[in-house]
Amino acid sequence: MCAYDMLMQYLYILPLLFILSSGESRNNYMSPSGMPLLQHGDLKISQSGAIETYVASIAPKYKDLTPQQKAIDNMYGCIKEEILFNCAKAIFTTQKTDKNKAIEDINTLLDKWFGIFEEKLPDEGFILGLSYPTPADLALLNITQAFMPFGAAVKLASYDFSKWKKVSALCDRTAADSNVAAYLKDSPYVKANPFGL
Repeated sequence: MCAYDMLMQYLYILPLLFILSSGESRNNYMSPSGMPLLQHGDLKISQSGAIETYVASIAPKYKDLTPQQKAIDNMYGCIKEEILFNCAKAIFTTQKTDKNKAIEDINTLLDKWFGIFEEKLPDEGFILGLSYPTPADLALLNITQAFMPFGAAVKLASYDFSKWKKVSALCDRTAADSNVAAYLKDSPYVKANPFGL
């Protein structure tokens, strides 16, 4: 699998599915509890941000980005992780005791971040101003299209991303990129609902 495909797969599979070798411990990846884990040659790492940064750094399209461009990509990746954590918290924890609070939390979270995105995103093109999407664009596409946990939270709260015109347009442009479109067409992971939510 090429590094670009690894990044696309990684951005859309959280946790990244990885089968440990017989007798191998998650501790070998510096993970006491679980996913995501990545092995690439002798490298064994955990933590979403570290994996995403590493894969982007070796992907042919992304390896020559400037430090500033990489920082912006990383920033969007970290925001994605914050949104992921809070969506998961709402659907797996808060909802168990207070469904209305979970819905309120989801709406507050998404309105807060998408208001910022809407203000800052370009009217045309991609976040870094390149002719192709980078991890920053893919992070927003991930939030708006992947079911777990984002789509599950959106479903619970009946949240409508279409009210954010610039975000929607950016995600449409990102999804239309030939590499991204091919991935989305063939991926069983984007809309996967392993918990039946």
